[in-house]
Amino acid sequence: MDFMKLNDYNAENVSLSQVSTRQGKRWSTASAYLLKAVKRENLDILTHVHCCRVVFDEEKQVHGKEVVLSAGTVGSAQILLLSGIGPRKELDKHEIPVIVDLSGVGTCKMGKEDHPTAVVTPDTRVKGIKGLRVVDASIMPSHISGNINIPIVALAERAADLIKNSA
Repeated sequence: MDFMKLNDYNAENVSLSQVSTRQGKRWSTASAYLLKAVKRENLDILTHVHCCRVVFDEEKQVHGKEVVLSAGTVGSAQILLLSGIGPRKELDKHEIPVIVDLSGVGTCKMGKEDHPTAVVTPDTRVKGIKGLRVVDASIMPSHISGNINIPIVALAERAADLIKNSA
C-alpha cells in the first residue's frame, strides 16, 4: 500500500512520519547514546538534580575545565540569568550580580562573536566566559517547523566533536 504525500499536516490522513527506530522499535536518544557510555569511568550521570546557577572565579572562568549547560530552551537561559549572564538592566532589577552583560539572554542564540544578540559563538561557547558552553535547542538561531529531535542530535554531535578537538 502506498502512502500519499501530505501537503497539509492539519488534514485527516495517514502518512509516514520521521521517527528514531532500531529493529522496528522506538529508539530514544538516551538509548542510542547513554547505553553505550553509562559504564565509562569518566562519566557521572546524576538524576533528580537541580542546577540553580553556574559559579565563576574572578576571571570569569568556570570551576573545573569546562561546563556544558544543556537544560533546554527555557532552562539554559534561566540558568545563565541566575548566574549573572544577561541584560544588565534585568539582572540589576533582580539584584543578581552581573558577570557578563549580554543583551540576548532570554534565549541562548548562536551567532558570530560580534553579533549583538548572540549569546553563544559558533563553537558553542558563551561569549565573555571561559569554559562554559551551551548545547541544546536554545542555541538555534531559528527553529524549524518540524520535529527538532534530529537537528538537536546533529547539533550535539557537532558540539561533541568541537569539545573533543579543543581538549
